Amino acid sequence: MIKVRVSGEEDREKLIACANGAFGDSIPESGFPGLLPKLYGPEARVGGNHLIAEEDGTFLGIVLAEPMEYRILGERLRIAGVGTVSVDGQARGRGIMRLLMDETVKRLKEEKYAFAFLGGQRQRYAYWGFEGCGTEMRFSWNQANLKHGVQLPESERIELVPMGTSSGEGVGLKETDTGLTEAAWRMWQKEAVAVERDRERFFSILCSWQGKPYACMRQGRFVGYVVLSREEGRDSAGILELVLEEGVSVTALLRALADCLGILQGTLKPGYARQDMLRELEEICEGESLGCGHRFLILDWCLVLRAMMALKQSSHPLEDGEAILRIRDGRTEGIWIQVREGCLRVAEETERKPAATEEGGKEPVQVEFTASQAARMLFRSTQVHYKELEGLPGSWFPLPLYVGEQDCC
Repeated sequence: MIKVRVSGEEDREKLIACANGAFGDSIPESGFPGLLPKLYGPEARVGGNHLIAEEDGTFLGIVLAEPMEYRILGERLRIAGVGTVSVDGQARGRGIMRLLMDETVKRLKEEKYAFAFLGGQRQRYAYWGFEGCGTEMRFSWNQANLKHGVQLPESERIELVPMGTSSGEGVGLKETDTGLTEAAWRMWQKEAVAVERDRERFFSILCSWQGKPYACMRQGRFVGYVVLSREEGRDSAGILELVLEEGVSVTALLRALADCLGILQGTLKPGYARQDMLRELEEICEGESLGCGHRFLILDWCLVLRAMMALKQSSHPLEDGEAILRIRDGRTEGIWIQVREGCLRVAEETERKPAATEEGGKEPVQVEFTASQAARMLFRSTQVHYKELEGLPGSWFPLPLYVGEQDCC
């Protein structure tokens, strides 16, 4: 008989073996401990964050739902990263994945998460309501972009210093310079939009997805950090995460990649909140593209809309207007939105104040969506024209839903 239960710390080796076996050659030789040390490294906890399907003590499949807290300006959202969706080769075709995902989504709803997110095939996860949305801005750059630009004075040049050394155990980097890591963690804590990270896990988070973290030093002083994904011997790299002190330019960092590491080209995907960085990259980079960040399952529409509208308003003033969005997802959830003279209100429809319409003399615009339509139309940057949004202020949507690469599972 198949039983579904929550993982304990004693399940570590079986969890890793199940995940390694399911993903096979698509992961590094070091397996999941090397790919995701934050989740499966020697110091990572595995109790309570996986669901396990087992039969007579044999693991048939596992699903991770990692709890996180996402701070967005003054709002705190409880979110979950879903991943390591693994089914043993001998158990495929028995509905194990469906059983585990059904139970995972049920628990996320019962425990009142704001949203969950994952990567993976659209059709596979759309069944549970995960929709490709969010906004990911991807920039590509090369040293030719910088060659004819403004030359940096010596005082602004950056030196890159590794924040760890090889552990010799095949599981990525080992924290050896706690001073640099401490400085990087403290800088992360000051980010206005970010997933909360424990100090104890911070370095392993940076090293996940085969990331290599470097401190950015200017005249011997710590001014930021960068996490790189780079194949050995290549002159290109993906920048997985970049956090710089105010006043330190991305141009200086890109020049340092060439001077210190021989990296001449690469990609970077900064979050929406880093408007100064986005503007600078737009001016110097070879090109940019918009895409979907991940596959999101919105569980608390009111909370997520309020947080994301406040984030957008922090850099793009929202037009005055009033609307009621009705979102069908098993039941219909009505969300009241009002913007008046810079004041934003987002609440359940039942909390709407009648005086809001009496003052303006107009009834609010009313729009109805399915949950999947709402996710795409409200949180996805696209050239598609949605007639359903006609009548709503054009500055309201799409909203900048985004979670950084190193926080993915």
